[in-house]
Amino acid sequence: MAESPTARERMLDKLEWPLLTQRLSEHCQTDDGKERMLALVPTLAPDAITERWNAVEPLRVVATQGYKAPIG
Repeated sequence: MAESPTARERMLDKLEWPLLTQRLSEHCQTDDGKERMLALVPTLAPDAITERWNAVEPLRVVATQGYKAPIG
């Protein structure tokens, strides 16, 4: 009997993580790079994710309001 997936495995599947790492690995220049990309997993704790999201959210809001940064 197969074990049921863990919450972490279900989360990664819902995020299509295997598909993402596979697609990114196709752009790697070396076999080592490809292997490392395929082995990559998110490691941030929920608090760290929330902290980073809170730093990005105001920028996302400004961008959706049509602001374009004066670059170049």
